[in-house]
Amino acid sequence: MGEVILLLYAASFPLFMQRLQTRERRLLAWFLLLGAVYFVGLIATDLYRETAFRDYARGWA
Repeated sequence: MGEVILLLYAASFPLFMQRLQTRERRLLAWFLLLGAVYFVGLIATDLYRETAFRDYARGWA
């Protein structure tokens, strides 16, 4: 069910972007960029620390 909700959000994102003003678009772009940098940082940390897959699987359970 969660995948369907995420798909609906992703499909409505372009419509949402059309209604935003320039300043709001810039703010949203910064927010998404910082989120992407944070996500890449998490991945880089796991690769650097050589975290075992067992630890990932335990977190997902």
